[in-house]
Amino acid sequence: MLIVNALTIFFLQKGDLLVENEGKNSISSQAVLKKMICIAKTHRVLIEERVKSVGLHKSLHMMLMYLSRCESTPSQKDLAAEFHISPAAVAATLKKLEADGYIEKTLSEGDKRSKEISITEKGREMVRRSHDIFHSVDEEMLCGIEESELCEMYALLEKITDNLVNMTKNAEK
Repeated sequence: MLIVNALTIFFLQKGDLLVENEGKNSISSQAVLKKMICIAKTHRVLIEERVKSVGLHKSLHMMLMYLSRCESTPSQKDLAAEFHISPAAVAATLKKLEADGYIEKTLSEGDKRSKEISITEKGREMVRRSHDIFHSVDEEMLCGIEESELCEMYALLEKITDNLVNMTKNAEK
C-alpha cells in the first residue's frame, strides 16, 4: 500500500499557493520550488513502493542498480564512499544480495585477497524489472502532457540547472 504523507498530498493539489499580483493570478517562486520538491519526493516514494512490491529492500536495490552500472568491480571502500555508509554496512548489503542470489563473489584473478562481484541472471532480471518500473512510473507521471509542454518544461529546468551551476561556481570563488 502506498503511503504518501498529508503534506505531500496538500502540495500536489492543483492551484495551491496562488497569489494575486496586479489583478492577475500568479504563483510565488517558493510555491513552484515546493511543488518541484514534492513531485520529486512523491516520485521517489512511488518507485520505492513498487520496487519493494517485487521483493527488494531499498538499500539492496540501490546497491544492485549501482553495481549494474559499474564497468569494473568497485572496492567495498569505494562503495562505502559512494553510498555514505560504513564498509561494514556495505559488507552486510553485499552478503544479503549474495544470499538472495542477486550477485556472486569470486576471487579476483589479479589479486587473490580481493573478490570480484558479478550480477547473476536473477540480479540482471531484477535490474530489467526495475527499469520497467522506472519507465512505467515516469510514463504515468507525464500522462496527458503534450510534447511541446515537455519541451517547455525541459527548457525551464535547464535554466534552473544553469542558475544552480552558476551559484556553485560563485560559491567556490
